[in-house]
Amino acid sequence: MTHLDLALQGANCEALGAQIRRQFPVALVDEFQDTDPVQYRIFDCVYRIDENRRDTGVFLIGDPKQAIYAFRGADIHTYLKARRDTAGRHVTLGINYRSSATMVAAVNRCFAFAEEHPPGAFLFKEADGTNPVPFHGVAAKGRKDSLTPVSYTHLTLPTKA
Repeated sequence: MTHLDLALQGANCEALGAQIRRQFPVALVDEFQDTDPVQYRIFDCVYRIDENRRDTGVFLIGDPKQAIYAFRGADIHTYLKARRDTAGRHVTLGINYRSSATMVAAVNRCFAFAEEHPPGAFLFKEADGTNPVPFHGVAAKGRKDSLTPVSYTHLTLPTKA
């Protein structure tokens, strides 16, 4: 990544970026919330994200609630810059298909409660009340499986000899 980042800097950005776009006209970046500034600089040079070019497509898929890789350089402020660069082009997943309805309701309630208080659920609410990353609750399709309580009445513990 470091070498590609260096190669894309300066006058080389447009020529090398065009070559990469020809080979990969569409990019899907999953777990974007864990992107670091170098990675975003590469994506932005190649795809000119804020220009929203018609000859290419770049899809940034991420959830700031899942940003966990700061220890390896991921930067939530890079995520926020990308949100600004893609203003008006956001889509929010409205239905969770992977969790039980009760789990989704509990998570929605926790984040909604936090969102009602300054500085919001993700600590980005501005003094004027604007929030670049507002919380949006989701519905749940739910799951048919459920947890079954386990009985430990027949558990045998080792004894000392």
